[in-house]
Amino acid sequence: MGFQRGLLELLRGIRGVTVTGFSIKLNIRENKMLLSDILTNINDWAKGHSTVFVLALDEAQELTKPKGINLLPIIAYAYDNLRNTSIVLSASKIGLMYRFLRIHDPNSPLYGRVRYEVHLKNLGKEKSIEFLTKGFEQLGIKPQMDVIEEAVNRLNGVIGWITYFGILSSEHCLTRETIDLTLEEGSRLALEEVNNFLKLREQARKRYINIFHSIALRYNSWVKSRKYLK
Repeated sequence: MGFQRGLLELLRGIRGVTVTGFSIKLNIRENKMLLSDILTNINDWAKGHSTVFVLALDEAQELTKPKGINLLPIIAYAYDNLRNTSIVLSASKIGLMYRFLRIHDPNSPLYGRVRYEVHLKNLGKEKSIEFLTKGFEQLGIKPQMDVIEEAVNRLNGVIGWITYFGILSSEHCLTRETIDLTLEEGSRLALEEVNNFLKLREQARKRYINIFHSIALRYNSWVKSRKYLK
């Protein structure tokens, strides 16, 4: 707890940062705060405590949306100068994240920087069962293998939904109803993402819906989908 409080006290002294309890609010535009200043201060603090500060940006492809904010120079600055800071980017749409990072663009601030990539694929049945079993054991929940195997079969090895199923099971109960709840939430999220995608493509909306329909019918290749659409 003292470790956390020391970091929060450091952040209190930076212009544009509001600390309430253990939550942090950044007022970037209003206070003309420099993110590089924040990272430099945190890096110095991490160095003084012989540790590494990890800045994790989830769903990094969404960083293409905010207007007037370019994070690439900040990331490049941290890469070049802050030895006690590591940056982790995760994305569910890898193509959009590459477009955001512009790693193959000679004009990009990140061009030529060494990076490590971890590609997560759907887990096989044995790995999925092992993942859930060990997770429940760590939480002190007795694994019910029949429920776990059904969850693995229905969630098809998608690591995000297997993890979500585990979280729901820890909050509620490890039952088949929790599998249904996971699938319902997944369906709502997928539908929301499809609707957001279609809002930007109203002129081609009908054709995209037909493409989605063909994929649902397992015309899951470009050749098969094209034949279905004719």
